Amino acid sequence: MKADEGQENPPKPTERRAGRRQRIDCPVTLHGGRLAVSGRAINLSRQGVAVDVAEVPPLDGVDPRDPVARVRGLQQAFVGGVVVQFRVPQEVRIPAKLVRFGTGTGEHGTPILGMRLARALADDEWARLAITPPEAVPQRLRPVRKHMPFDLSLLDPVQGLLARCSVTAGAPGSLDVAFTGPRTDPALLRERLGTAPRPARIDAGPEILWIGTAVVRELHGATNPVTARVEIAPALPGSVLSRLETPRTP
Repeated sequence: MKADEGQENPPKPTERRAGRRQRIDCPVTLHGGRLAVSGRAINLSRQGVAVDVAEVPPLDGVDPRDPVARVRGLQQAFVGGVVVQFRVPQEVRIPAKLVRFGTGTGEHGTPILGMRLARALADDEWARLAITPPEAVPQRLRPVRKHMPFDLSLLDPVQGLLARCSVTAGAPGSLDVAFTGPRTDPALLRERLGTAPRPARIDAGPEILWIGTAVVRELHGATNPVTARVEIAPALPGSVLSRLETPRTP
């Protein structure tokens, strides 16, 4: 018996490939109505894409503190359709329709939007987009010397100081921090700090040790204190590294 016997309409090779899904990490912009929303494509098939929205822009009549309202606002803004712009060399733009959404389900508590593409990705487009991101190699953080503490301040150009936290461990490009005080709810911190790089400063008393940008990548704990992993740029200078414990030799 031939391989395709018993199937009234055996799928074509391109149809078989259409259901394949792949984890990716690709910057995208979603254009719909008057909105342009930035995010990262995190899952891709020939006919659909899942986007982790980086930051929801202000929406008329929507409380920015309400994650459900924000997603519903995006759904309303995109009711007429979306153009997905994959920001890669020889960028790809494809009309799409919003078919699924989740509130606070992304890596940083951000919305995940599921899009059905208006057409299947061509072979050359799939080759440019379907690239599995490399696994990140975690940095080994060294504890802060107890007699040499220092703090991280997260800033806003307009509002000034947004949050201040104690640094508990560090590496050249990362910090572990602890937030304490009356406003240490993880949801409130995420809302206030966002997921984009923002101005930051490290100081010890009146001495400023470092100035740069910081991104709060993870938040842990439901009560005081709330701990977090923070990525920073540029790397820590010697004045800060000297405050970390010396690495142990095997």
